[in-house]
Amino acid sequence: MENKSNTQPKKWSKKKIFFMILAFFVLSLSLFWGSVEYTSHSSFCKSCHVMVPYYDSWAQSKHAHVECILCHFEPGIHSQIRGKLEGLVQLVNYFSQSYKKRKPWAEISDKSCLRSACHGDRKFEDNQIAFKGVFYSHKDHLGELRRGKELQCTSCHSQIVQGEHIKVSESTCFLCHFKKSNAVNTERLKDCVLCHKDGQDSKSLMNQKYDHTVLSSQKTDCTTCHGSMAIGEGKVPLENCYSCHWEKKQHEKYSDVELVHTVHVSKHRVECIRCHSPIEHRKPKKEELLTDCTSCHTNVHSSEIKMYFGKDDDTHEVVMNVKERLHIDCQGCHILHKELADGTIAKAGGGNSCERCHTSAFTKVFHNWKENSIHKITRYKGYERKLQVQIEKMQEGEEKKQSLEAIKKINHNLELLEKGRSVHNIEFASLLFSRTVQKFQEIAEIIKNEKFTELVSQEGFALKSDCMPCHYGIEETTKEFKDFSVEGKNIFPHKLHVQGENGLSCSHCHNEKINFRVKEHGKLVKIASELCTECH
Repeated sequence: MENKSNTQPKKWSKKKIFFMILAFFVLSLSLFWGSVEYTSHSSFCKSCHVMVPYYDSWAQSKHAHVECILCHFEPGIHSQIRGKLEGLVQLVNYFSQSYKKRKPWAEISDKSCLRSACHGDRKFEDNQIAFKGVFYSHKDHLGELRRGKELQCTSCHSQIVQGEHIKVSESTCFLCHFKKSNAVNTERLKDCVLCHKDGQDSKSLMNQKYDHTVLSSQKTDCTTCHGSMAIGEGKVPLENCYSCHWEKKQHEKYSDVELVHTVHVSKHRVECIRCHSPIEHRKPKKEELLTDCTSCHTNVHSSEIKMYFGKDDDTHEVVMNVKERLHIDCQGCHILHKELADGTIAKAGGGNSCERCHTSAFTKVFHNWKENSIHKITRYKGYERKLQVQIEKMQEGEEKKQSLEAIKKINHNLELLEKGRSVHNIEFASLLFSRTVQKFQEIAEIIKNEKFTELVSQEGFALKSDCMPCHYGIEETTKEFKDFSVEGKNIFPHKLHVQGENGLSCSHCHNEKINFRVKEHGKLVKIASELCTECH
């Protein structure tokens, strides 16, 4: 008979079981801790493909040396443990692929930003920060409620723009400053000088720096020249709520503005632009500017509009008005009241309009522009009529066809110059006059009229000088000297002295100080008798 002990399995000793349990515990703990550590590093974040753009923007940002977990969880042991555990949850989501069904979302607490090793010293509150042409103060924005709302760091520093990590977007600024509201003291938020300090925002105007302090001293409203610079209303359509909330009971709170802002802005730090439609801070486009008028007044001022915006329908070329480049719309110059034939009071422009922003001398500049253009248009129309007579006598053929095409373009240019009025865009007007002369020259070559060819060649002269943006057409003017004459004449014709290869520059006779507000601007560098006797 066999021994029973040989047929029974050997019993494990308690000691062996203890060590196996201990080994399993240590292995599990090591695996757990390793997973916790692995998921705590920023490199783990890009394991999910939806997080790659966010990771890449972080890696290229100034925060690249700061681990993601330090910002995404508040300081303190409780948040640290929560961060470790959520990292494990993310690991499970990764292996289960459930992350593909979710939208990335994060809430960054101000406490994370104000860690002692980060922005805890709050030095940023004392500095004026230059941001896109304006100076910004954190203290002015974070010290008290704004529009009754408590702003968070992420109200402005957000990830609205893909690829820009925690970068400030102006969209929040514009929503706060330009959104219409019935609340008290919100109108002052639209005051331009809150951001654009007096004299700080000097603009290049016709090769000069324009000093806004002149208008500021006159307490001129910025919108007088620039019009409305806010496009959009910043509304919150109910449909935007559906991107996060599906429960109908939550939508019932839609009209409770105070509650909605407390929950979304103060508690959960949702960026304003996630809910609000954007407000843009820019000048209206031509189409936006004209929409209100054209619904009733079809084709009114169409020529003036083409001239102002420098648009030639034939060539599709655009020569933008300097005022349009500086965001000054029609009402910037049309400030004078004028009664029309039907008794309607209209806003008119004129030489006096210039004085408010420039000096009284600009009234003369304005009238020079206007008179020179009228004289040229009248003269060119005379040329056109004489040419029409000659072209009609030509035999049918290619030369007559080319001449008629040139005449058609001449009439197009002259009509735009006359109806559009060159003062609306003097640079574009100058280009149209030059092109008209080119067409005259083409016809002169075809008809072989030497007298007309010589006449047109004189018209083709255009003075090239930094003074031209203001003193357009100066070559057409003459100056009368009362106490001095040359060869018995006391008339000084500009064109005779400035045209040709040996033509004199403006600075040969005039002070070249470019700032028109300087008293010496444009004065003669010597008395007339000394200047003239250098050559005569």
